[in-house]
Amino acid sequence: MTIDEKLDALFEQATEEARAEGKALLKEYQQSLDALYNEHVAERQTRDRQTLKEETAAIVRDTNREFSERQQEIRQKMAKIQDEIRMTMFTLVREKLEAFREQPEYAEYLTRKVREVKEFAEGDEALVYIDPADEKYAELIEKKTGIKPIISEESFDGGVRAVIRNRNVLMDNSFKTLTADAEEGYVWVGGGD
Repeated sequence: MTIDEKLDALFEQATEEARAEGKALLKEYQQSLDALYNEHVAERQTRDRQTLKEETAAIVRDTNREFSERQQEIRQKMAKIQDEIRMTMFTLVREKLEAFREQPEYAEYLTRKVREVKEFAEGDEALVYIDPADEKYAELIEKKTGIKPIISEESFDGGVRAVIRNRNVLMDNSFKTLTADAEEGYVWVGGGD
């Protein structure tokens, strides 16, 4: 083999080794880049999942807060409406009671209530009070029941009040007390169909 042939063979061998070494380096570099890329993708996916989880939790919290605020607003509006209904209803009740006091049946009602007091007293002394506006019925009540009603110094919107001292009993069938008790005990059970 001549020197040129030897040099060509040596060049060929060196080139082959350099190529093989270059390929190995390139492969190693590619593997390193792929590993780096895969690590970056995994980190990014983890961060994205965490961000998504945090943003979802924030949206749920905001939605729940908004829902709670709206619910509170609705409750307040309902309470206001219920109060308005209650006030309107009891205003109408008071007006109807006032109108009833002008009817002939009202005198019968007073007489019946005084008789109930008399029966309850079972012979004990009963002091029966009527509203100052009902003074016109006093004579009729006394005539029908045998009890002379006392005209109260304060108005109680109609009805009767009675005291049975021997038993320490106060009977309050005044319209003022009855409507106040009804209004206090009034509970809205809702509307609907």
